[in-house]
Amino acid sequence: MQIIYMHVKISPMHFVNTILVPGITAGALYALIAIGFTVLFRTTGVLNFAQGEMVMLGPMAVLIIHQKWGLPVWIGFVGAIVFVAAFALIEERFAVRPYLQSGVQVPWILSTLGASIILAELLTIPFRGEGVPFPYGASTAPHTYLGIQLAATDIIMIVAPIVLVGLLHLFYTRTRLGLMSQAIAGDPDGALAIGISKKRMSQLAALMAGMVALITGLVLAPTQLVNPTLGITYLFNGFVGAAIGGLGSLSGALVGCLVVGVLGQLSSNYIGSLYVNATLFAVLLLVYLARPYGIFGRAPVRAV
Repeated sequence: MQIIYMHVKISPMHFVNTILVPGITAGALYALIAIGFTVLFRTTGVLNFAQGEMVMLGPMAVLIIHQKWGLPVWIGFVGAIVFVAAFALIEERFAVRPYLQSGVQVPWILSTLGASIILAELLTIPFRGEGVPFPYGASTAPHTYLGIQLAATDIIMIVAPIVLVGLLHLFYTRTRLGLMSQAIAGDPDGALAIGISKKRMSQLAALMAGMVALITGLVLAPTQLVNPTLGITYLFNGFVGAAIGGLGSLSGALVGCLVVGVLGQLSSNYIGSLYVNATLFAVLLLVYLARPYGIFGRAPVRAV
């Protein structure tokens, strides 16, 4: 009996188009969510579990204002900014700040989860929870650039977190408000002693996280049917990526989520889609065994 061995060759370009590009695109989307986590966490120490629902608030506001109320689409985008900012401030006031003022931080897990459930239920009302197309963004039609297949939405999705990380880094290191936020995060008592308001910095961080959620939603919406649960489906991977990179680190959020995106695509293609989450958690555990605070995370410094 003759045994015939068959060697399956995968071209580098095939690997790029089926693994690398989809993985980087997905990782960039996770990074946008992780950046929203990070902006609030590095100032308040709170992980906002309503970040996923906030991602969909902006696109849903545009659709409601334009399609339900019949107003021009540009008013829809302005309204989306107002709606997201309002919810971010309301959540900060009732789901974050009371526990920071009391010094008890654990309940914010339940309070932000409660805020996410309330927002998700409210967003099901206008379209009865059904998915709605969002035709106001960039084209999703793929084009080939030097053999690499990319849509305009893919390019925007990849570029957006890189630009955001750069702008936020400049904000935190070069502006007065950014330095004040850093001071509150590093030494709350010392910052209060020199007149920096923890309340104002918490509000600022919540607003910034809300605007990141708005950008994420407007980038994501043209590629999917908009529904209230869409953002929550990406929340898990964004959190894992932020944890791998190091909670509180902007560069860590970006790198960690790109790792998650590519690993998820590799696992889905070569192991099976059922094992993606197991693979990601295994990598997270390995990273934390070597680096307990993540790749770019730092141990908290306590002054005595």
